[in-house]
Amino acid sequence: MRVLMLALALATFHSTPGFTAQLLDEEKIFVITTLITTILVQMCPDYVQTDPNNLVKFGDRRGVDGKRLTLAVAAALDTTNDKYDRDALIPEVTRWINQVLSERLLKEMNNKAKFCSEYSPTLLLSNIVKRK
Repeated sequence: MRVLMLALALATFHSTPGFTAQLLDEEKIFVITTLITTILVQMCPDYVQTDPNNLVKFGDRRGVDGKRLTLAVAAALDTTNDKYDRDALIPEVTRWINQVLSERLLKEMNNKAKFCSEYSPTLLLSNIVKRK
């Protein structure tokens, strides 16, 4: 049921102009989940990521290459640094992240408490994050 919340978030992003058509919906859900997990553990002091393999398994259960996409998300987020793994970049993932960040997540991140309370339950139930 909590995965449904992520699917609803995807539907919101999906209905926006400029939708990145190269990624499958399952891949987009996984990329958003990975992105939100990364932001949540940095912004919300009460949460840490569980075993990183749990996120990969989350993707594997949805029929996507969780390992490859996790590395692509990390590389896309690292492009603001001098050093990043260019070989791990997937242009469609980078464009999707940029679109999602600019259209919705940056606005939601302005209210830290709301962001933490909105996304943590889903990630807790999926065993992707845990309370400290």
